[in-house]
Amino acid sequence: MRRLFISNSNQPHGLRAVIVTLLALVLVIVVVDRAVGVIVPRIAMEPPFILRQQNVPGVERLWAFEDAGVAPVVFTGSSQGHMAFSPHVFNDRVAALTGHAIQSVNVSVWGSVTTIQRDLIRNLLLPTHPKIILYAIEMRAALPAAQHGLAVDDFRNKPLGYALTVSSPIERNVLLWLLRHSNLVSYRDNLRDWLTGTRAIDDVGYSMSVVDDLGYFRDPTIYNRDPTVIQTQFVPFTMDDATRQLFVDIKTSCDQASVPCILLNLPLHEQSYQYISAGDEAVYQATLHGSGLAIWDFNTKECRAALGDASFFNLNHLNASGAEKLSAWVADVYIHRQMGQPAVGDPSCAQFSDPPTE
Repeated sequence: MRRLFISNSNQPHGLRAVIVTLLALVLVIVVVDRAVGVIVPRIAMEPPFILRQQNVPGVERLWAFEDAGVAPVVFTGSSQGHMAFSPHVFNDRVAALTGHAIQSVNVSVWGSVTTIQRDLIRNLLLPTHPKIILYAIEMRAALPAAQHGLAVDDFRNKPLGYALTVSSPIERNVLLWLLRHSNLVSYRDNLRDWLTGTRAIDDVGYSMSVVDDLGYFRDPTIYNRDPTVIQTQFVPFTMDDATRQLFVDIKTSCDQASVPCILLNLPLHEQSYQYISAGDEAVYQATLHGSGLAIWDFNTKECRAALGDASFFNLNHLNASGAEKLSAWVADVYIHRQMGQPAVGDPSCAQFSDPPTE
């Protein structure tokens, strides 16, 4: 009895020690986390390595807009969309023609395909309550074989990509909160690379000045007219039920969130159609029109001609000159079709398809 009494009397002291230890540990973590947030921006320009680093500024600006209570127009897509849309050009064009200020941001992921976009739209973009989502799509992104390729693995192996694809909503929300608010978590991969000597600070493989504060990747050059990417990653174009379902999932998520989501078909260089057959194009167009989403199609022969050769970085990416033209065109269409104002400069080269009414 005496031993039992002594044992019980010691329990509060042991519990108190555990609580004190845990509180001390939490305090240390908080202090270190804040220190990382102060020190890293002073020694490095590079963003947190939560995605391919050229895509992170757009994500950070999206989160900043949400924190400020701003509902932006969101451009999203692959590297083609990343290089095609300048939010600054779009914003300035809308303001100049309407007198109304608007905010937009480019949240694109290099290598993105429709399965990535489904998770990005559903679990990252829609929860921030944007005004509208303009999904910049191209034939390569919708190919069934691409939905299980290296780009998908790369996305899911990045901290943000992993968080967006986990099946548990609780785990996803916790991970997203940590990536957004914890410096230790968001800079984890940066610190690992630096401390292990994998790469030097700010050695990210591109000039960081080419990505602006709204997420746009600006490249003014003409690179080449090599058809290899078109021949190997765009055609032959096929479709299957699993990939069609991805578009259904996107539409369902957008409808449930009451956010307009539009497929914006990106222009290719006219030379691409030496390799893309009429049959390939027909299957692709049927896929877009079967999605149930509205379509703004800028990949018409007329739009390709209006852009001209000098607007293209290569056969499937626009350069800065092309992005300036396309961003202004999209602003004109947005003013007319989303703001209900008379068309001013609305590009006649584009074709539009509204979703079927239910």
